[in-house]
Amino acid sequence: MKDKLLNFAKQLYDISILLAYSSNIDEIFNAYLDVFNFEKINRNLPNLNLKDAINDLTNICKLFSLIHYSPDWINDIKIIEQADFLKRGINGLFLYTSNQLKLSTLKVRTNSSKIAFLGKLLLLKHKDILTKPIPMEIFQEDNLKIKKMSQNLNTVNEIIEKLKLVNRKERFHLYFKEIKKIDPMTLIFWFGYYFPMDLLQMVC
Repeated sequence: MKDKLLNFAKQLYDISILLAYSSNIDEIFNAYLDVFNFEKINRNLPNLNLKDAINDLTNICKLFSLIHYSPDWINDIKIIEQADFLKRGINGLFLYTSNQLKLSTLKVRTNSSKIAFLGKLLLLKHKDILTKPIPMEIFQEDNLKIKKMSQNLNTVNEIIEKLKLVNRKERFHLYFKEIKKIDPMTLIFWFGYYFPMDLLQMVC
């Protein structure tokens, strides 16, 4: 069980590092496809498609979002146990990473929103919907465009109003009042997940 906990945490950690240093979404897309096709063959899952894989990734990201703060309306025992499971994995990994790269629960929440957005971009790219280059620097912690957006109260409020249009069951992991105050960048990337072309238009 401990190995599985650390494995989930390490996967999030590895993707976080990839986002921080990669400058080419095509490389990430091709690498993800290679892993996806390998797992599809290795696990003998001929009916597995990329959309299902991305959806699984997104669901994990939603659970990771809950390990820093879980809203009162989360009363599904399965969701609570899964989030707690992932939190133990992050805490287990914490001791084995450098101070600069340590994953706090807050940082995990931010990174999981970025990964969900990246997953949506990979899916759109797979469908040939994305035709323009994607500036990978928007995923970096010190990106000025994203930072300015997160510090602009009007922009954050507009994003929240747009996110409210999403079915609440779909966005169960987002407590707007708490995230707006503590971690508005997370709202921006989940906005990007649900409305990818809107966010790309704002940052590109």
